[in-house]
Amino acid sequence: MLNSLTPALQELKEALNCFEQVYDKEGYTQSSKLFSGKNKQGGLPLDTVRKFISSHQARLSNRLKENSSRQEKNVLLQRKTNLKIANEAYIKLQKKALGLENAKGKGMAR
Repeated sequence: MLNSLTPALQELKEALNCFEQVYDKEGYTQSSKLFSGKNKQGGLPLDTVRKFISSHQARLSNRLKENSSRQEKNVLLQRKTNLKIANEAYIKLQKKALGLENAKGKGMAR
């Protein structure tokens, strides 16, 4: 478990730094141009925050496969739900920063 916790804490630190950048519309627009097509999803960068959320959801999914009490599984499921909501909220921030808040679907303008 410790082997997973150390990289997770480092990813969290990096994600928090990146999270602040999404509020700088001009800077985020410039930095988003550095992401190639494979590092984008729906025209939005798969930046450090989105990668952190995805990897943490994977860790929680792996923990859910282990034998644990019903209460622990409920807590893990709630954490996964919270991460899904956080990801959706962050995507809205990305769209706003990139001027895509009215764009719909996966074929957003770049």
